[in-house]
Formats: sequence, structure tokens, C-alpha cells
Amino acid sequence: MIVSKITPQKKNKNRYNIYILQGQREEYAFSVDEYVLASFQLKKGRELTEFDIQEIQFADHIRKGIHLAANYLTARMRSKEEVRQYLIQKEIEEAVLDEVLHHLEEYGYIRDDEFAVAFVKTYIETSDKGPSWIDARLKEKGISAPNREQALLFFTEERAIDKAIQLVGKWGNSLKKYSTTEKKQKLFDKLMQKGFPASVISIALEEAEWGPDEDEEWNAIQKQGEKAWNRHGGDIMKVKQFLFRKGFEIDLIERFINEKREEA
Repeated sequence: MIVSKITPQKKNKNRYNIYILQGQREEYAFSVDEYVLASFQLKKGRELTEFDIQEIQFADHIRKGIHLAANYLTARMRSKEEVRQYLIQKEIEEAVLDEVLHHLEEYGYIRDDEFAVAFVKTYIETSDKGPSWIDARLKEKGISAPNREQALLFFTEERAIDKAIQLVGKWGNSLKKYSTTEKKQKLFDKLMQKGFPASVISIALEEAEWGPDEDEEWNAIQKQGEKAWNRHGGDIMKVKQFLFRKGFEIDLIERFINEKREEA
């Protein structure tokens, strides 16, 4: 097969259509990226075997995958696994995919170690997520255990405690209707869900400046107590048991019960 003509595509000037002679007849054979055109020194009169064409097309598919990946990487850093899944969605074949990823890693477009560090730093600064949550997300993105461990060194225990204290102060304001004990439990549970370790949460709850305020505690027991009083039809024992389970102090419970008795 002899290359008879090479023409640039109308819609994409970086791609070229290759025509060959089949006997006396000229026909379209395939198209290639300009880099592949130059790499294989394709020109009019060049003789090609079936193996040559397969090799050229394989190289062209690699270039296509690299272009797709490069565009995908312009928005933000991506992990190798994210790029892999994106290219699979774009129907890049497995053999081509491996070559594309190899090239991207070789030229530094994909660096899972740098991605992991950037990911951790971003979530430390911009989210309410703790180390365990971040670690789980990195794992989902295909980041290896060594790279995750190295990146999470930036989320030191001291930084985790400081962040947890800030969150306790922020969330504590929306829990005024609860007793101090119940408030602490709710904050503990929420911080656990966000990925903070129990040891960090315990320290944060001790050091946070949201300690019991008498007026706040009294307002809380009044709200909870009224609900219990109405629910249990003024049954004093059941109301006491309810308020005790909610974490209110005995003296405060007795004060509430005495006031309800006076109202009767």
C-alpha cells in the first residue's frame, strides 16, 4: 500500500487524513495526529504494510488519550485512578490506557503523592472533615496507603484538635435547648461522623470554651421539661427520669419540678 495523498482535516487542522492506493484506486485509509504524522515520517509515496498501519493507529490512539486526559486535568489536579476512570468512560482501550497513563506519569501530569498532599491541605482549610474522612476519600480515589499516610502527616493531632474546638464552638450554638451532657454527646457523635478520632474529640470537648451557662442550662431544661410534662401528663417521676436521661443535673431538675408544682 502506497500513501497517495495527505490532507489536513477541515474541522481539526491538527489532524490529517491519509489516503492510499489500492491497485489503481485511491481511497481513504485513516487519520492521524500531526505528532504521529511527523513521528512516523508519513508522506506521499511512503509504502505501508498492515503492521505499519496498526502501529501508526495504536500511536494515534495514545495521542488521543493523552489529549483527552490533558483537557480533563486542566480543571484541577486528578489522581491516576480518576484519570483512568475518565478515559474508560471515553472508551479508551485497556492497552492504550496503560500507555497513556504511563506517559502522563512520566512527564509529571499525574502525581498521586502531590495530589494527596494538595487534597489533604484543601480539606483542612475549607471543610469540617477530619482525618479519617479524608483518608477514606483518598482511598476511593485510588491513592496508595503510603501516599495517604504521608499526606495525612500534614493533619497533625494539634491541627485536628484546633479544628475540632472551632467546630464545637460553631455547632454548640445550635444546641442550646439541650443539657450540657447531651450537647457534648451530640457534638461527639457529629465529630466522629466527620472523621475525627475519639481521642481528639475528647480533648476538644474539654478545651472548648462553651462550658455550661446557668441561664442557658435553665432555658434548656424548661424546653425539655415542658415537653416531658405534657407528654407524661404531669407524672413527676417520669418527668424526672426523662430529664435525668437528657443529662440535666439533679438540682436543676428539682428546681424545675418545684416550679411546676407551684404553678399547679
